[in-house]
Amino acid sequence: MKTNYLTNVIDRYHRGWLTFVVNGDQISIPYLTRVKMVESTDNFELVEILEGKFANQKVEVPFLQKTGNDAYSYFTDTKIDFKRLDITINRRKGILTLGKNQYVVELSEKCKNGTYLIGFPIKKRIINKNYSDEDRGGTRFYDSWFPLIKKDEFNMSRFLHYGTFSEGCLTVSHLGNKGKDWSDIFSILMHSRINDDYLAQIKVY
Repeated sequence: MKTNYLTNVIDRYHRGWLTFVVNGDQISIPYLTRVKMVESTDNFELVEILEGKFANQKVEVPFLQKTGNDAYSYFTDTKIDFKRLDITINRRKGILTLGKNQYVVELSEKCKNGTYLIGFPIKKRIINKNYSDEDRGGTRFYDSWFPLIKKDEFNMSRFLHYGTFSEGCLTVSHLGNKGKDWSDIFSILMHSRINDDYLAQIKVY
């Protein structure tokens, strides 16, 4: 069984996510999630999710589009070259350095210096046209929040995210037309991997 990657979800409708129903529950998996193609039928593709929150689950995914005998998948079997990045945040300057790129971020005092793991994003339920309007500096990936996990510490409320300043978080503000910055950050992080649970590591200093 071939490894496939979720690629055809970065349009304005899907916003980087594929959402479907499993046993009555709605679940979402993000852009570039690795899956194993188990079976392709006339109506759907059966895949096994290989990483992230829903790893090891087998799910039936409808085709992106079907016209006559032509079916278009959400997935590709073209190998994705994932990177392992050096990511830092300079607290004094408020600068996130992600590979060769730098971005302005806001840091909460509750987000202490140290090293954090960046988990697979979660899809937040956010309704704000100012965040999503790309013609006015927003981003289609506004509702993708990346968990920040500090080793030996249990805290599920710390995130790297776009929008309004949040206590305990690292925020790319929606003010100042920074939507493109967040779109870049989303894409770069989704092309990064440490293992099946974490995308990258970030050092705040």
